[in-house]
Amino acid sequence: MSTGGDGLRCGCAGATVWFTGPPSSGAATLATALADRLRALHHRVVILDDDTPYATPPIAPSSTGEDRSRHGLRTGLAAEALARNGLITLVAAAAPSARDRAAVRRRHTAGGTPYLEVHLTTPQPGRARRTDEGLYARHWAGWIAGPTARHDPDQAPAEVDLCLEARNQPLGPSVAAVHALLTERGVVRSRRIDRPSAAPI
Repeated sequence: MSTGGDGLRCGCAGATVWFTGPPSSGAATLATALADRLRALHHRVVILDDDTPYATPPIAPSSTGEDRSRHGLRTGLAAEALARNGLITLVAAAAPSARDRAAVRRRHTAGGTPYLEVHLTTPQPGRARRTDEGLYARHWAGWIAGPTARHDPDQAPAEVDLCLEARNQPLGPSVAAVHALLTERGVVRSRRIDRPSAAPI
């Protein structure tokens, strides 16, 4: 779990943003880049992924479907607690079950905590892949965090807030699209500063 930023100076709300998608879709890369952007704007951000221990231990490759379900729900509880305390919580952890993530959404909604799900799609076989954006390239080559993600692609969500074909565009526009969603939903606010008008002569 990684945090950063020096406080929600604009008074913005906490929220959970859960990135889903097939293996190598670049969820962790996108979450990291978005976190950097938000921290530069002085927001408090935490990332929950499969590389870092947090509220629940990582799952072994031999884990059962029940283990993975329990892991996803515990991740959702951890995300909700962090978001409720004013952190923008970016989840890039393996939680393959759309039903479990829907349960996490319902719990957030019942508690009045914003929850957004961003689904990353991949191009059809044979379509061109970008080879720039080095971090994305690592994902395209098959490197992803966590053993479970390799074997259990996330099921497409029944309810999605944003769908991105991230492999078909540079990282920057994907980050901008998620940031725009957070602004639209009132999680973050415009940081435009109105300058005082000049004093009359």
